[in-house]
Amino acid sequence: MWTQLQAYHDQHSEGCIIALQAKYYNFKLNEGESIAVFISTLQQLAKQLTDLGQTITERQLISKIICGLPSSFDPLLLAWDNLPVASQSLLGLQSRLIKLQSKLRDIAQQFDTPVDRVFFTKGGPSGVSPSGSSPTVQQKKNRADRIARHKRHA
Repeated sequence: MWTQLQAYHDQHSEGCIIALQAKYYNFKLNEGESIAVFISTLQQLAKQLTDLGQTITERQLISKIICGLPSSFDPLLLAWDNLPVASQSLLGLQSRLIKLQSKLRDIAQQFDTPVDRVFFTKGGPSGVSPSGSSPTVQQKKNRADRIARHKRHA
C-alpha cells in the first residue's frame, strides 16, 4: 500500500512540475496589463518550481521576463542590453519596466482626449473605423505615426 501511494505521489509531482513549467514558459505580458503583476506572477511560478526541485535562477527569471514582454518595451530592452551584466539585476529590470509602463500610459492618456481622437482617427470621434469594426494593427500604427509627426511640428 505504501509503495502504491508513493508511486502515485511521484507521478503526480512530475505532472505538476510539467504543468507549472508549461505555465511559466508560456506566460506573457499582454498590452495594457500591469508589469508589476506580470513579474510577481512569474516570481510565484518560479518559487513553486524551485519548491518542487526545479531551480529557477535570477538570471533565468530575468530572461523569461524579457522574453514575455510585448514589442512596446523594445526601446528599454535595447538599453538593458548595453548595461554591464553585473548591473543587470531583477530589481533593476523591474523598476525600469514599471517606469517605462508608467510613461507609456501617460503618453497614451495625453492623446486620449476627444479632440485628439477626432483629429487623429480616420473613422471619427468614436475611434471606430468607417466599416464599424475596431481599428486594425496597421491603423493603430498609422495613428501613432501621425501623432509622432504632429509632435514634431507642434
